Amino acid sequence: MNLSVVILNYNVRYFLELCLQSVEAAISGIPSEIIVIDNNSTDDSCEMVVSKFPAVQLIKNELNVGFSKGNNIGIKFGFRNEADYFWILNKMSYLC
Repeated sequence: MNLSVVILNYNVRYFLELCLQSVEAAISGIPSEIIVIDNNSTDDSCEMVVSKFPAVQLIKNELNVGFSKGNNIGIKFGFRNEADYFWILNKMSYLC
């Protein structure tokens, strides 16, 4: 595993879906994984990830632990999978 893409989510299912579509296209052919950390969303974000993106690693937090801690959880997971590089992606940044 060379690249772990870490995406934090909280109640933005629509943007998460668009983001995952873009990331999958961008990393095609690169040894990589996508890790989504969900900060206890109340929308159907997790169900969407499971049904539409089965290759994505989904971590469901029982609490909203915030931006920094949520990303750290994803990085820790990536280290266990022996990632060499991390891309912490803020899915809202492309809208600015």
